[in-house]
Amino acid sequence: LCHAFVARHLPSAGHLRYVSAVLRLNIALERIGDYAATISRTAAQLTAPPPSIVARDIEMMNEQARRTLADALRSFQQRDVTLAHATLTAAAQFARYFDKVFNDLVREGESHSRSTEELFSFMATLNRLERVIHQAKNICEESVFVVTGKTKGEKTFNILFVDEANNGPSQLAEHFTRKAFPQSGRYRSAGWDAAE
Repeated sequence: LCHAFVARHLPSAGHLRYVSAVLRLNIALERIGDYAATISRTAAQLTAPPPSIVARDIEMMNEQARRTLADALRSFQQRDVTLAHATLTAAAQFARYFDKVFNDLVREGESHSRSTEELFSFMATLNRLERVIHQAKNICEESVFVVTGKTKGEKTFNILFVDEANNGPSQLAEHFTRKAFPQSGRYRSAGWDAAE
């Protein structure tokens, strides 16, 4: 429908931004559907309910993901930049919670309360819920783009290429990447037993 609209009406400015944002929104929502399918498959394979602390973490992540996604979609539908920025801020503040979740899973692993396979299933579920929050942030960015035309800044990466002696592949990777993608980040190479 978006492509047909562009072909028929040749939109510009705000209308074109809206149509292109809808195309990206469609991809984000499709990915969220994939995350839901993964969570469902994982839940179907469990032999018992999660330990209480993990269950609380899953519930907390679930609630945050649902709230963030709902607010993001509302900001897009209503073209509400203020709500989009508030949702982005709330999502950024919640990001630290995932460290606690990971530590809870590590403690469960150390106590041998569940098999490693089930712990990975819990981790997969929590990871997909975190990804929903990231997709909601993308939707908020689209809301801002539709209304203001502002795009989010380019990401810059810090990449360290490592091999044993740092006298071959790691240096080649560093120099190739620096030449091919000079504006995308900072690149270095190292070796755990570096040669002269």
